[in-house]
Amino acid sequence: MEKKGSPRVSYALLKQIQEAKLTRKSEMHQKHKEAANKAVYIWSQSNPITKQSQHAYLLKKRIQTHGARLYRDALVIPIYNESDQLVNLQFITPEGDKRFLSAGRKRGCFHIIGDLSEKILVSEGFATGASLFEDCGQRVVIAFDAGNLLPVAKNIRELSPDDEIIICADNDLSGVGQEKAREAALSIGGKVLKPPIPGTDWNDLLGGQHNA
Repeated sequence: MEKKGSPRVSYALLKQIQEAKLTRKSEMHQKHKEAANKAVYIWSQSNPITKQSQHAYLLKKRIQTHGARLYRDALVIPIYNESDQLVNLQFITPEGDKRFLSAGRKRGCFHIIGDLSEKILVSEGFATGASLFEDCGQRVVIAFDAGNLLPVAKNIRELSPDDEIIICADNDLSGVGQEKAREAALSIGGKVLKPPIPGTDWNDLLGGQHNA
């Protein structure tokens, strides 16, 4: 029985809403596909690097290259989906400014440092992930921001159902990094680690200890 005073949505309007959702989804899929093609092209035109001294950001953060390349003056980090397809790129300037390809897919996508190991660490940024790997040698999965920790953690859990996964949070003064890390860990039965000092991340704590 329909509640008195409740608005009635017609079948035609519901159908129109559903069709609009499908259209937006199709358009977004096409934009993601175009961005992925662009990522593949730019990556093919980027120059492999092997030394920390080849980019100011690596020197500043005291980390090694870990699969990054150079495109013009930017450090380029490849971003892959759960099917190991290159779908996006992160560009980091010598000053540390970061951007992604316009309309490129990021949600649930990641960059991996290291081979299979006993534990899998999930971090936010490239520098924090590099510092963690250089410190302990365990595989690191980079999610690129706090909001992407949950979808990345879920994808990694599906790919590695039996491995121990540790979400390595930034110790944000705002509490956002810690909150998102806890949410991600709870969703996959993982653990959370954070640096002991508020306002720091793992690069702040570990950066330079193995590269000085």
